[in-house]
Amino acid sequence: MSTPREPEAPNPDGLSHAQLDYWRERLADLPPFTELPADLPAPPVRTGRDRTVVFGMAGVADNDVLARYGAALAALLTRYSRSRDVVFATRTAAGSPATLLPLRIDGSGDPSSRQLAERVREAARGAVEHAVAPFGRLVEEFAADHGPGRFPIAQVALDVWPRSTAGEPHARPPASEPLAPPSSPFDVSVTVVADGAGGSHTVGFSCDADLFSAEAAERMAGHFRRLLTDALAHPDRPVSRLEMLGAAERRHLLAGGGPAAPARAGTAVESAESTVLDLFQRQVEAAGGRTALWSPPYRCSFTELDVRAQELADHLAGLGVGPDDLVAVLLPRGPEHVVAMLAVLKAGGAYVPLDPTHPQERLDFVLRDSGARLLLTDRQLSGRVAGTIERLHVDVPRPPGGVPRPRPAVSPDNLAYVMYTSGSTGVPKGVAVTHRCVVRLVLGLDQVEVGPEDTLLMLAPTAFDASTFEVWNALCHGARLAVHPPGPVGPRELGTELRRLGVTVLWLTAQLANLVADVHPSALEMVRTLVVGGEALSVRHLRALLRASPGLRIVNGYGPTETTTFATTHPVAPEQLDEATAVPIGRPIGGTRCYIVDEDANPVPAGILGEILVGGAGLARGYLRRPGLTAERFVPDPFGPPGGRLYRTGDLGRRRVDGVVEFAGRVDDQVKLRGFRVEPGEVRAALAEHPTLRDAFVMVRGEGLAAELVAYVVPAAPGGVDVGALRTYLSHRLPAPLVPGRFVPLEVLPLTVNGKVDRLALPAPGAVSASDHR
Repeated sequence: MSTPREPEAPNPDGLSHAQLDYWRERLADLPPFTELPADLPAPPVRTGRDRTVVFGMAGVADNDVLARYGAALAALLTRYSRSRDVVFATRTAAGSPATLLPLRIDGSGDPSSRQLAERVREAARGAVEHAVAPFGRLVEEFAADHGPGRFPIAQVALDVWPRSTAGEPHARPPASEPLAPPSSPFDVSVTVVADGAGGSHTVGFSCDADLFSAEAAERMAGHFRRLLTDALAHPDRPVSRLEMLGAAERRHLLAGGGPAAPARAGTAVESAESTVLDLFQRQVEAAGGRTALWSPPYRCSFTELDVRAQELADHLAGLGVGPDDLVAVLLPRGPEHVVAMLAVLKAGGAYVPLDPTHPQERLDFVLRDSGARLLLTDRQLSGRVAGTIERLHVDVPRPPGGVPRPRPAVSPDNLAYVMYTSGSTGVPKGVAVTHRCVVRLVLGLDQVEVGPEDTLLMLAPTAFDASTFEVWNALCHGARLAVHPPGPVGPRELGTELRRLGVTVLWLTAQLANLVADVHPSALEMVRTLVVGGEALSVRHLRALLRASPGLRIVNGYGPTETTTFATTHPVAPEQLDEATAVPIGRPIGGTRCYIVDEDANPVPAGILGEILVGGAGLARGYLRRPGLTAERFVPDPFGPPGGRLYRTGDLGRRRVDGVVEFAGRVDDQVKLRGFRVEPGEVRAALAEHPTLRDAFVMVRGEGLAAELVAYVVPAAPGGVDVGALRTYLSHRLPAPLVPGRFVPLEVLPLTVNGKVDRLALPAPGAVSASDHR
C-alpha cells in the first residue's frame, strides 16, 4: 500500500511551490529591460507624467481583443529590439484592474501575426492559471536586480477592456478613470477601450514624458497603429514584413535621416570622373614648385615628386606592370614610400602595402595571397620575405636614360591598392580599393577642410588605411605632407614633431589621442584640425585636449577599411561635451549612403539599434580572391540606385532624430551571459567616465557557464583600483548583468600597430573579482 502524500508546505505568502515553479520557468533569463526609442535623457527621479496619443481602431473581434492587440504590441517590441524575447504586463488577462500579470512572448522564427496572437493567448492562459502570485512577489523572487529607474520585469503594459455588460463589473475601468492614467510606472502603456459593438475601439498610447518627447510618442503610436492595421489585413504575413514606418518617415530615414552636409563645388562631377592621378596632376600643374613632401632637411616639390614617381613608373611599366596588377611595397615610413605608392599608380597598377614591423609569416602570407607580381623594397628589408618574387630595390640606382612610356589608361574603377585586414576567422583578407573610392574620400570629407596652406602628418603605418587619408588628402589638395620618421611615437615626441613640421591637420587613433590627453595635452596646440577614429572616443579625454588647445577643431571619423577609411564624420562641439557620455559618429561624408537596419534588413526608426550598412562611391570592390566572403559582406542595395551595393559593417548604431548616427558597439561583441544580452561597449563607455580611471576595456572571457564579463581598467593615478567602488558606480548606471564579474588593473592597455586594443595581449583575469574591496 502506498504511503499517503504529505500536503505541500505553503510559502509564507500562501503561494505553492508549483505556482512559484511556473513563474520561475516563465521568467528565467528574462531580458533586463525592453529596448525603446527614448529620445530624452533619463532624469534621476521619474515624475510619472505621460504623453498620450489617442486614435481609433476597428475590425478586432470582441472575443479576441487581448490576443490581437497583444500580438501587435509584441510585434512592435520585437521590431524595436534585436531580441525576439519580449515581455509586457497586463491587468486584462485576469479581468481585474487589481491583478497585474507579466506576459512573456516568444517572437523567434519570424511568426505571422496570426501565430503571434496564438502565442499571446497561450501566455495569457498560463498567467491566469497562476494569477494568485502577486506581482510584487514575482519581483521580489525573480527581478530583485532590475536596472535603476526601471519598473521591474516589464517596462511596457497593455490593458484591453471590453464593453461592460451585466454581471461584469470589472470588465473595464470605472468611468472616472481616464483612458490614459495621470501617473504610470511604465515607460509605455497601451490602453484599449471598446466603443461599442462591431469591434470598434479607442486606443490610448501613453509614453513616459520624462523619456519620450511629444514627437517620439507620435512616432511610436504610429508604428503600433500601422503594425496592427497591416496585421489585421494580412494575418499570415510574417512580422518582419508588416508595415511599420510611414511613407514620409521611411523616405526621411533612407535619405540619411537628416539634412545632407553641403558638398564642395564640383565634387560630384570630379568624384564620378577622376582618378587619384588626375587630382594629383592638377596640383602639379597649378603650383608645381610648392612643397609636396617635407621631412627636414628633406624637401620635395610637387614637380620633383611627379618626376621621380614617373621615372620609377616607367621602369615598372617596362617590367610589365599595368592596370590592376598588384605591386607589393615593403619600405619604412618615409619619402621613398610615398614615391613608390605614386609610381605604382602611375604605372597603372595597385600597391599592396606591407608593414616592416609585421612578422615574416604575415608578410609571406600577404605576398602569396595577393599574387603580387613584384616587390618594391630596399636592400635592408628585402631579406624579410621569403620566396622567389621579383624584387626591385628602390635604393639601387637605376641606369639613366630610361625610355618614357605613354601614360596607361587608368579608370576610376581600376584598383588603387589592396590592404589586408585581420579576419574574424584568423585569416587576413585583402580589401580591394579602387581610384573611385579614394577620390570619394579626398573630395567628400566636408568636415575636414584641406588646402595648399595646410600640412598633414604621415604618421599611421602604411598598411593601415588611415595612411590613405594622410597621403592622398595632402597630395590631392596641394597640401604639404610631413613624414614622421619610422618607429613608435610618444606624446611628448609627437608634440615636438608637430611644432617642428608645422602640422595643421592630424589623424590619431582614439587610443593615442587619449594618451596625448593624459601625458601632454598641449602637444596639439599648433594643430587646427584633429581627426580621431579607430575606436569609440573618450569624452573625458576630448575635454582635456580642448582645454589645453581651445582653438582645436576635433572631428570623429568612422569607417571600416572596406569603406575607404571614413564613411561618416562628426564635428565635436565643445559646448556639448559637458553633458555628453559618448561622441556620435555623425553623418555620411559626400558620395556615401548610410543605413541602420534590423536583422531582417528593414530600416529601423530613429533611436532604435541596428546594424550599420554603408554604400556609395567609397565602397571597396570586395575581398581579393574571396568571392564567397565578398558576397556575404557586400550585399545588394535594396534602397539605392539599381546595381548598388552595401557593406555590412557588423557595427551597431542608432540614428538620432536629427540624422546623426551614434555608434553602439559590434554585432559580434554582443553576447548573452546566462540569458542576458550584454554589449561590452556600453559597459566600457560607463567605466571610461569614472574619475579614477584613465582607460578601460571590457570583453567576455570563457565559454558556457564559465563565461564572464571582464573589465580591464587603467587607473588615472598610482595606488591601485577600488573594485568595490567601481562595482557600486556601475550598479547605479547599468542593469546587474552588465556589471563585470572581474576587474583587471593594467598600467596601460596593449595596442595593435593600428592603435586598437590588442585583445590577444590582454592577460587572463587574476584573483581580483568584483566582490573584492580594496
